[in-house]
Amino acid sequence: MLQLIYSLTAGDHCPPIIDDQIDRFIQKLKFCFEDLLWLARTSSFEVARVAYDGYASLSVPERYAFFLSPAVFAEILNQRAVGTPDLRILSKFCISEATVAAAPPQDSQGADQQWWTPLFSRAHHVTGESGKVYTAPVLGGSVTIDVSSPFCRRCDMTSPVFFGEFIGLSAEETTRVVSKLSAAFSEVQEIAPVFAHIIRNYTRVVCVRKRPGAPPSSEQLSNEIGAIRLLNVQDPVYTHEQLMDDLIHESVHNLLSTYEFLEHPFQIVGRNQDQDVRAVSPWSMRALRVLPFLHAAFVYFALLHFSMKRLETSNLSDEQRHQAIRRRNRYASGFLMPGSLSDYVRHLADVDPRTLHAMDQMQQMVRRRFSPTTVHAKQRSFS
Repeated sequence: MLQLIYSLTAGDHCPPIIDDQIDRFIQKLKFCFEDLLWLARTSSFEVARVAYDGYASLSVPERYAFFLSPAVFAEILNQRAVGTPDLRILSKFCISEATVAAAPPQDSQGADQQWWTPLFSRAHHVTGESGKVYTAPVLGGSVTIDVSSPFCRRCDMTSPVFFGEFIGLSAEETTRVVSKLSAAFSEVQEIAPVFAHIIRNYTRVVCVRKRPGAPPSSEQLSNEIGAIRLLNVQDPVYTHEQLMDDLIHESVHNLLSTYEFLEHPFQIVGRNQDQDVRAVSPWSMRALRVLPFLHAAFVYFALLHFSMKRLETSNLSDEQRHQAIRRRNRYASGFLMPGSLSDYVRHLADVDPRTLHAMDQMQQMVRRRFSPTTVHAKQRSFS
């Protein structure tokens, strides 16, 4: 937990956990996949064989990319939840570069084949009739910007981003999306390299959706580790500052979800987990379920430190500095509310004591930073 907290302070050094978790994540998911292969052969040996052969056809880098794919992670979770796993969907994800290059023109009925490989930084669409290969743009050297794949086109009625029918972006809008995301990532890289490192490691795919008239929003799901969802990036109202914050915000969620998958859930499994209980967020004043509240403490801690790092730069305009101060104050406010953050949820659910302790540690750090004594001392140092 200490390394996790330090990584969110945007310090000068990247703690080992930021890279180590990726290796461990791949190894654990590989074990889960092999376990599913073993179970699946008891019900359908042929389906299990197809899935195994597809995986075996992947090169070593492609196998790493396979296990880092949010679509693969989600499907492995789905199959582990059922009694008799069916690996047909997973086998369709095992598409190698060689297979993409040798795409057949049509199926037996003469219809176009639409292939998709979800391997991060290898996101391809192949239309059989023309043989044309579309490769998604990449952010920061490794993060796929997904605006049209089947993974991005899904309808999720519970999601503020994936709600409703898919509406495609125009070529001009896609160019604008890539430009805005690249500018946001570049400034994060310049101001807080550790946060850029977290984005590259923990966000493999950025799904961008369009819905006219809806406000910009962002989202991350713990059952799709590695993906984030953004709505209406092409809209001018989605500002550069908000885009930077959302890239950090949702990537920290991916970091925390990875930690929970590898180490321990923030909420103790099998204990008091009433899904109807809510804690009021001291940042937004909205009623949140317990797990989103726990994540929020870490996310706002990271955003607070990013806003403080940004204020240390000298090239901000007066308006940019004003906006950065407003964001800093907003992110700090929840930590400065009376009482301990852990007390907001301690009586509502069985939360792992390490998580509660980490929340209170972060709160103490912020309170020391913004205590009257500290503030006055800084003011005197500039006088």
